[in-house]
Amino acid sequence: MKILAAAALVLPLLAAPAMAQQFPKDFQGEWIADGDEPSVCKPGAFDRMESDAILKVTARDTSQIESGCQLKAFKGQTFGAAVRLSCSGEGSTWQVNEVWSVRKVAGRTLLITANAKDNRISVLAKCE
Repeated sequence: MKILAAAALVLPLLAAPAMAQQFPKDFQGEWIADGDEPSVCKPGAFDRMESDAILKVTARDTSQIESGCQLKAFKGQTFGAAVRLSCSGEGSTWQVNEVWSVRKVAGRTLLITANAKDNRISVLAKCE
């Protein structure tokens, strides 16, 4: 009986690291660089290949027309989240470490990403 009780406590702890990270719902969806072709930015635009400027974020990965990334780590913080991605496209692979934040500004939902490696900040508007 004691062995079963111990196993019931330990097994969930062993399984926890194996569970995949996920983007929260407010990060998921289709996003377009602010100012790029807003007329095509409607849900489903990525799958219809209406613009190569759209970023699609699902629970566990991101996709653009010529590349994609798998989420490796998502750690929420006060100002947003630290995001680690493993990416590939056009025969290359690379790792990405960024800070992501979703904010409402003037009635629009924006995804702001910052990458310290190349001093890049991107602002994308949600396709709604």
